[in-house]
Amino acid sequence: MPIYTPDEYKEKLDAVTISYSSLLNKDNYGDVEKNCVDAKIAAAAAAAADAAVALESENNACARLDTYKHNLRSVGDDFFHIKESIFKDIEELIEGVNVNDEKISNYNQENKDLNEKYISLRDKINGAKGMQGDIQKRYNQSYYGNIVIMLSIIGGFVFYSGTRKL
Repeated sequence: MPIYTPDEYKEKLDAVTISYSSLLNKDNYGDVEKNCVDAKIAAAAAAAADAAVALESENNACARLDTYKHNLRSVGDDFFHIKESIFKDIEELIEGVNVNDEKISNYNQENKDLNEKYISLRDKINGAKGMQGDIQKRYNQSYYGNIVIMLSIIGGFVFYSGTRKL
């Protein structure tokens, strides 16, 4: 079964997209890498009195860079996990489709075999009905033929007895 529904995937992708958009937003992070490098240069150039302030400024700028990189990796991992989930679901759905396709093929083959048997039985039934009709016709012909022969014999006997005065 799929891990998420398409709507759940859309919600997850929207959430990750919002996170990624906020990382790209210059108002939130600005140019953090440049700020860290500038703070290191300023700390190195600062006098001994300003060294503590410059070092703290450097640490803050570099911490923001580390946070930025961590968040970027986190968003990348989220995208990767969603992509892997989607591919896993696609593979499971394809397997399910293949199983159903195989079942349908088997049903079609069974249907074809049963249809052939049905046609064969139908033809046999129609042939049996035709044979029954032929047999009934021959029986009727024989029956009425016997009646005609009997009437002929009786008629011949009556004619013969009438002419001989028996």
